[in-house]
Amino acid sequence: MSKNETMSNYEKIKERIHTLEQFCLVQETGLGESLGHILREDILAEFPMPPFHKSAVDGYACRKQDLGHELRVLEVIPAGKVPVHRIGENQCAKIMTGGVVPEGADCVFMIEDAETIEAETIDTQTNGAETIGAQTSNTQKVRCTNLQSNLNICYLGEDYQPGDVLVKKGSLLGAEHLAVIAGTGRKKIKVAAMPSVGVLVTGSELVPFDQIPEEGKIRDTNSIQLLSLLKQMHLRPVFYGIISDRYEELRALFQQAIRENDIVILTGGAAVGDFDLVPKIIDDEGFKVLWTRTGLKPGNPMTCAVKDRSWVFGLSGNPVSSFVQFTYLVKPVIYQLLGADVTPTRIRARMKSGYTRKNGSRLGIIPARITGEGEVEPILFNGSAHLNAIPQADVLLEIPAGTTTIEKGEMSYVRPI
Repeated sequence: MSKNETMSNYEKIKERIHTLEQFCLVQETGLGESLGHILREDILAEFPMPPFHKSAVDGYACRKQDLGHELRVLEVIPAGKVPVHRIGENQCAKIMTGGVVPEGADCVFMIEDAETIEAETIDTQTNGAETIGAQTSNTQKVRCTNLQSNLNICYLGEDYQPGDVLVKKGSLLGAEHLAVIAGTGRKKIKVAAMPSVGVLVTGSELVPFDQIPEEGKIRDTNSIQLLSLLKQMHLRPVFYGIISDRYEELRALFQQAIRENDIVILTGGAAVGDFDLVPKIIDDEGFKVLWTRTGLKPGNPMTCAVKDRSWVFGLSGNPVSSFVQFTYLVKPVIYQLLGADVTPTRIRARMKSGYTRKNGSRLGIIPARITGEGEVEPILFNGSAHLNAIPQADVLLEIPAGTTTIEKGEMSYVRPI
């Protein structure tokens, strides 16, 4: 699929975006249960972060102008303790990482740069490993041996200020987002309600993967692959089984799946052969077909259709083709329907060796790996049924439509798997 063709398919989805509000229902969920969901509100900062000037290192807080002088140690400040003393001329406080920088100090030099002038005589009270309320005698002194010391202070509000947007509406929530939200004290957040997804696998030649196929039959691998891809999106798909290529039987099960789900995904029967029934059934059920070709190689035949708030994707029966179709179209479309602001990652990398193909009419998608030197190395790939090529790959190499040859050393786009 050329870039223009890709945009064309996405534009067709955007034309239907008015279904978003009725499709994308909002629910409130606990923060701990929101991983993989789509955020439906902006998360704002209530307080500044850091909430005080804090030390970035274990060291001594002092005035920068006093670096190199003999400094009298006034106190020890562990993380979580409020300083007692203000730092004046030729004074300092021993401070731990994360500790509150005392007033008067504008520098923290690292403990590795401290030279003890007189022996420490610290009167401490301890509770386990934590020093609480530690005080020093008036005779303890240190000197900084590094006059070029960094300031080593994380300043009040330097990360964010009250009212700043910390996590945007439309974000796909990962662990890193949840950590930020936890910092705001929120226990519950608004997310998009996950859609129900039904999966049907078609093909009279298929048997369940745990059975020995008779002559002329093959094991079904599409169902486990597709169900797993959906579960990676934190969806809970329902599998309706393997359906033979009989029109009435397939249509009846399709009707049931549509009644019971927001999205139905079928694999197999997506082309124009005598037993490719999926496009006809979708049409007979009154769905508006948005596209039947992707322009991808592999993975050109694919139907995307909509009726009211129901969406249908008819994918190829070839396992690599259906993997590519799901990655490039189904997954981003589902996220778009949920109001997500998700942009697939594409990286430019140098080819370790050249690559040539016979037909350059479509956007070529080739399994590849990234070498230790950061170069792209295509994997032996025999076509849309070569399923074991995908697990060996780190990325999918994109060969633009109209291009048959990529030279060694040329920069090409790859998409992480």
